[in-house]
Amino acid sequence: GISIKKEVIKMLNMPVNMKFSHLGELKLDIPFKNLGSKPVEASLTNVFIILEPADKDTWEVSDYAKIQSRISLMELYIAEYLAKIMEARKQLEGKDQEEDKGMVGRLTEKIIDNIQVTIRNIHIRFENKKTSTKYAMGITLDRLEINTCNKQWEKKYIDRTDEKFKLEPLRKKLLLKNLGIYWINDATLIGGDSPDRIMTKMEDMILTDYKSQIKKDEYIIAISAITKLL
Repeated sequence: GISIKKEVIKMLNMPVNMKFSHLGELKLDIPFKNLGSKPVEASLTNVFIILEPADKDTWEVSDYAKIQSRISLMELYIAEYLAKIMEARKQLEGKDQEEDKGMVGRLTEKIIDNIQVTIRNIHIRFENKKTSTKYAMGITLDRLEINTCNKQWEKKYIDRTDEKFKLEPLRKKLLLKNLGIYWINDATLIGGDSPDRIMTKMEDMILTDYKSQIKKDEYIIAISAITKLL
């Protein structure tokens, strides 16, 4: 696993610091030889983050207009970069330009329609030891899956560029398992422990169907659901 750069949190302009972070696995499985018949699969596993309040003397009042200005500059940069790519592509394309555009468009549609996403074992925790009562709150996720499905809502690769499926709506099934939000007063803070102990404790706190040792009364929200999107 790897850690997440602390600068990522600072970019959000929030009065918090990242005490600990761990990213277990970020995987993108691209079947280059079969992009037209097999899905791209993206997965994110074992993400553990502990945040803590920043010292008050480091807090800065954010200027909303300045933030909007940064966003506008980023959008302008992206637009200019894309324009340069398109211009270079036009110069490289030959007689078969329109045919190539059609092929690329169909392949892109297949990839977007069939991308499969799996997210597992996520725990983001905020610990505060700067108040009279130490407390911790956090959000945990056992599993989230997003898959393309057929009419029977079974996981399946669907090619909507094929005449047989051209008029078929895109069906996505979202499986949400054990999304939990907790609040603990007078909490035992774990941000100062060793990395191995932190990861073990954070993983043990994630709600699952099989864990009985978790104090579920500390969770103010616990949700599991299946959603079908057309």
